[in-house]
Amino acid sequence: MAYPTAQERRRLCEAQVTLDERPARISGWGLPFAQLSFRDGIGGVVEYAWETVARIVANGGAFRS
Repeated sequence: MAYPTAQERRRLCEAQVTLDERPARISGWGLPFAQLSFRDGIGGVVEYAWETVARIVANGGAFRS
């Protein structure tokens, strides 16, 4: 999978995803790596390559830290 364009990264940031089975958000569309964090704000940030984020979102959006 190719590196997502800026427009594709913006769309990925709007996806409904989970991190370790908890609601999460993707941010940082302008950064070299995507940042995932829990929606409740508890905990830190986990970084993923944009190609990985695109693949996981395409397969249901269930991330693991």
